[in-house]
Amino acid sequence: MSSRTKLILLAAALAAFPLTAAATYIVTDLGTLSGTYSEGHSINDSGQVVGNSSTSVGNRAFLYSGGGRTNLGTLPSGSASNALAINKSGQVAGWSYTSGTIFPRAFLYSEGEMTSLGTLYPGGGGTSVATGINDPGQVVGYTTDATNTQKAFLYTDRNMVNLGTLPGGSPPISSS
Repeated sequence: MSSRTKLILLAAALAAFPLTAAATYIVTDLGTLSGTYSEGHSINDSGQVVGNSSTSVGNRAFLYSGGGRTNLGTLPSGSASNALAINKSGQVAGWSYTSGTIFPRAFLYSEGEMTSLGTLYPGGGGTSVATGINDPGQVVGYTTDATNTQKAFLYTDRNMVNLGTLPGGSPPISSS
């Protein structure tokens, strides 16, 4: 192939894939709820961010929207919470400690209310953590029993569905 042919092919390739300007980004300080740090975990297409922030009474899940932060609180008498996912409707999924337990519980925060999703285990024992939420409001995560056996779950229509474990007993990590 001649040098002229190579040059023509290169020019044709460059014309087919024009160079674009580099993407620019804006970094926004999310602030804190009153403590010394905060961290964001998920963002939706509207620019709403969820995460957790330190406060004078422990870490709290927050929603950052329109330049302001909302403390999502905890499940009843909980000591800490963390928001891990948000969908386009602003529904939030995460975990919160509750009164009288050292195990976190998965929650769904919607229309100003935090609701416990429970666990897969009889009597509500063990841990549950919500790690993702899709636009229809279905929540995924994992739950762990007292023997540290993890199972993935799907929460849909007010029901936690057991998705089981991976072959070989590997713990599942569910995410949207």
